[in-house]
Amino acid sequence: MIEIIKNMFISSKKKIPSVVEKALFFQFPEAINIDWQIIDNGYEAIFYNKEVEYIAKISKSGKLYEYKKNLNAKEVPLPIQNYCINLGEIMSAIAIYTINDIIYELIIRNTSMIRFLLLFDINGNLLNKNQL
Repeated sequence: MIEIIKNMFISSKKKIPSVVEKALFFQFPEAINIDWQIIDNGYEAIFYNKEVEYIAKISKSGKLYEYKKNLNAKEVPLPIQNYCINLGEIMSAIAIYTINDIIYELIIRNTSMIRFLLLFDINGNLLNKNQL
């Protein structure tokens, strides 16, 4: 009975290829609390690095091709902060790093408690705005 209860609280160990794990630790040597998911084109790791939450996508061949980093509002580039000042409060901010680009994804809540999802390029240009 004790083994059954223990197994309820222990996630099953996924077989992650060493080349994939090495790619994660090469980029994020201090990664902890790693939760691996198998996705269509490889693996996704959700983890903490220096007390910040990240999500990394790594191909089956061990190439890191995208990662997301949670940002606090002060880390958002100034042009984006300035754009958002008149829209409302920054509820969430994520930097999405791809091989060739950085995209910023923000959730803003206005004074009417309506939330918006905004995407910006690295230069602070608004790419998309949707009400949630």
